[in-house]
Amino acid sequence: MKQKRKELTESERSQEIKPPARSGRPPTLTKRDTRHLFRIIKNDKKVTLNVLQNEFLQSTSIEVSTRTIQRYIHIEDIFA
Repeated sequence: MKQKRKELTESERSQEIKPPARSGRPPTLTKRDTRHLFRIIKNDKKVTLNVLQNEFLQSTSIEVSTRTIQRYIHIEDIFA
């Protein structure tokens, strides 16, 4: 039994090999949203999570939980 040799066409050789798409849930906030969140914190460093959540909702119309905000703040090494 002979095995056939597969020859690559010119177009197949020129295509880039891409890694497979990442699995998992995408992040809740974009980089732009995160910058906006930290801009709010920078204006008032003693703001509570509930007030921060309300201000963020009013300015961006994105509803996030206080736990999500806390997680993003801790990623940036900001602790209360």
